[in-house]
Amino acid sequence: MHDRFGWRHVPKMNEQAAHLFAARGHQVLHAYMPYMLRADSHIGARGGWHSLQKNTTPDCLHHCLPGPPRMMALAVAQFVLGVEHHQPKPTA
Repeated sequence: MHDRFGWRHVPKMNEQAAHLFAARGHQVLHAYMPYMLRADSHIGARGGWHSLQKNTTPDCLHHCLPGPPRMMALAVAQFVLGVEHHQPKPTA
C-alpha cells in the first residue's frame, strides 16, 4: 500500500515531539491514539451525514459526535482543572 502522505511516520514524530516538550518541563496530552482507535467515527461528508447517500466528496475534517473530539475536550478540561485520572484497580 502506498503511503502518499507519510502517515506511517506520524506516531514516531508525535513521540519525538512529546519527548522534546516533556524535556523542557511541559506536560503532554497524547491525542493520537484516541483518534486512531475511533477511525469508524470519521465518516463525514460535506453537507452532513445524509450527504453520504449521494455522490459527494468525503469530508475528513469532521468526526461523528460523541467521539474523539468530545473525549479530547473532556481530557483538556480535566487537565486544565487539575483533575487526576485514575485507572480503576482490577478486582481479584
